[in-house]
Amino acid sequence: MENKDVFNITWQGIDIQITCSKPASLSSHRKIYGYEMLHIEVKSTLPLPITETGYKSIFISEPELDGKGGSLKYVTSFIDAEAKSEKWRNSIENSRQFNLF
Repeated sequence: MENKDVFNITWQGIDIQITCSKPASLSSHRKIYGYEMLHIEVKSTLPLPITETGYKSIFISEPELDGKGGSLKYVTSFIDAEAKSEKWRNSIENSRQFNLF
């Protein structure tokens, strides 16, 4: 059984589901390293600055995630930072225009 936290948010009009879990398959990580390895899944039906497909899988240590304020804050900060990239701005501009190529 996995422990899960699920958050549903809307970012710039895009519905996003963020799931943070402690996969049972990684339970040996705690025994070896002394802390959990967490899995964050980001799901959306539309592209996001962190994924062109609407799905992103992230593995992160529990201490690192705690230091970043938890999964919700970590993911929203990640999305906000990547939204400032030229690649994302170009993709938004291209989605507004009809493009043959």
